[in-house]
Amino acid sequence: MNSQIVELTQFNVFMAGMVGVSRHMKCIHAPTGYKGIDNRKRGWQDNCDGALGEQSLAKYLGIFWDGTPGTFRTQPDVGQYEVRTNSESWGDLILRDRDKPESIYILVLSHDCPKFHIFGWILGEDGMKEEWRRKGDRKRPEAWFVPQSALNDMGSLPA
Repeated sequence: MNSQIVELTQFNVFMAGMVGVSRHMKCIHAPTGYKGIDNRKRGWQDNCDGALGEQSLAKYLGIFWDGTPGTFRTQPDVGQYEVRTNSESWGDLILRDRDKPESIYILVLSHDCPKFHIFGWILGEDGMKEEWRRKGDRKRPEAWFVPQSALNDMGSLPA
């Protein structure tokens, strides 16, 4: 599957970086409440990568992204979609227990900043297969790790 490449401008990267910093500050001041996990273990990089992935998808879709922190429980990341950013070119799309099965999740790869690879999408319930569930690493709890090969092409993304 070919990814769709979006190149962010210097200002786009700066703006998303500031959103990531803002999110991390929220983590520092609410270490067990933000996103429901112990966020003292989450780094600046995770928060910045996530914001950059969202900014990239918004640019790809041609829609506005304001990057407002703290809205992850009340609204989707970009438009009607949830974004999962992975900093590894071979990285999986990660789904967690709190994720909604009825939502669409899109994998963005951030290994080539300022170029971001919009890789593919999957419906949450389709990604929550037992064969893809495994123990996380030292920073993340158990989750579903959906392989890139299981993702749908961006050309088939539901409007």
